[in-house]
Amino acid sequence: MNLEEIKKEIQIIESHLTEKELNKDLIEVQNDELIKYLETIGAREIRYKTGNQPQLGKFTELGGVTNLWYKDDNDIWLIKNYEIKRFF
Repeated sequence: MNLEEIKKEIQIIESHLTEKELNKDLIEVQNDELIKYLETIGAREIRYKTGNQPQLGKFTELGGVTNLWYKDDNDIWLIKNYEIKRFF
């Protein structure tokens, strides 16, 4: 999936959220329409690189894999808004 498609998904998701929810770092989805949409598209995993250079003697994040949104073990959809803000 390319970045433009992910950005479109984010716009759709954000259109279902309240201002209060948009200010949270981790959003527990309760909107039925948004839950249906997330069920349709599924969790969104992205791979990223930070561009940081390794430093001797320090832990340095060089990249990784994260989910922007996913369903937890209790079947509750969670949106990692802090990751969305970080990457988009």
